[in-house]
Amino acid sequence: MKCRFCDTELTENDKYCPHCGMKVEARPQSVSRVTDRVPVFEQHQANRNVVVWIILIVVLILLAVFKLTANPSSSKDNYYNSDSYTTHKPEKYDYKEINGDYILGKGDDLTISNLNGGGYITDDGESIYMVNDDGNIAKFDKNMSRNEVIYTGSCGDLQVHEGYLYFKDTYKNNYTFKMDLATKEVTTVLEEDAYYVRVYGQDIYYQSDQNNESIFHYNMSTNETVQINNEASYNLQLVGNLLYFSTADAIKAYDTTTKEMKMIKQGRVINLVCQEDALYYIDGNSGFIYTMDLTGDTQVSTRLNREVSNNLIVNQDQIYYLNDSNEVINMKTNGLDNQVLSDEETGYSLQLQGEYLFIQSDDYYGDYEWYRMDLNGENGEYVYIQNIGSYI
Repeated sequence: MKCRFCDTELTENDKYCPHCGMKVEARPQSVSRVTDRVPVFEQHQANRNVVVWIILIVVLILLAVFKLTANPSSSKDNYYNSDSYTTHKPEKYDYKEINGDYILGKGDDLTISNLNGGGYITDDGESIYMVNDDGNIAKFDKNMSRNEVIYTGSCGDLQVHEGYLYFKDTYKNNYTFKMDLATKEVTTVLEEDAYYVRVYGQDIYYQSDQNNESIFHYNMSTNETVQINNEASYNLQLVGNLLYFSTADAIKAYDTTTKEMKMIKQGRVINLVCQEDALYYIDGNSGFIYTMDLTGDTQVSTRLNREVSNNLIVNQDQIYYLNDSNEVINMKTNGLDNQVLSDEETGYSLQLQGEYLFIQSDDYYGDYEWYRMDLNGENGEYVYIQNIGSYI
């Protein structure tokens, strides 16, 4: 058995993954059974030959069904295979996605936008951009009553910056692209398999899979690329001149001005959210949520809850997360007023965008479903892209 989040090998006695700390849950498996009874006639050689032919035909049919199920073909696959890019399907439970994907502090009002699960939602203040179940990017108006598909692909890591929509396309080598929102023109930004892509002005910070998952800095003005460290790094977030990130056993910060590396905290974390005055993270061993004050001379961590937590989101003085039962929990950043936000909806990923909280789950067949509600847990509804036929 493997962990559904990071594909780590598990034993029968494991209740939590030893690698990412997520709870081990059995997922329903569909089982098909062949119930046809094949009559056996021992009296006549001719009848035995008929039985043999029937068995051969059934085997051939089963093989054809298995091939179609394991390798479905579509016009989309043929379309993306027609160019020089390599097509490879996205992994649904990628470790980097489970670890979180955040965009913080956008605009003059410094609205916090913590995007988990690969950054499938973002906005530019006037429109909302989301990835639908087919991987396409759709543009919504502010009240999400109208939409149009503006890009066809297998997309993630959406973020808007200075009139451009940045995103990754799995069908095109997982490269990073940008779209001019005025002209819809798309150009390539990073021609490599990059994760945690963070755009700040002309500077892009990202993690490179081809280089030991290390951090790189790319300047779009000079086209210069510089490697910052040489260790697997996750949860990249820039606050001021400090680039915070997590490694396998620590939280660190890179000063983009002095080029110095700082140790913030020793220990493994799952999610990491950075603000100007505090860090919030999920401890990799206990699963509890902690906060660290960055304003004092010494950084002291304070525990905020006592339950296994997933997908940490911080918005002003509120924290949203999923507990061990996949319930949506809301509490203040001081750990008080812990409560179940919605008794009706559960999920495995949360995303917060503006005034909406999005809960991601999947149905019995593994298809994505998105449920949107107000930050107080009211006015919930499934989000549906009209004229496409898939949930987002």
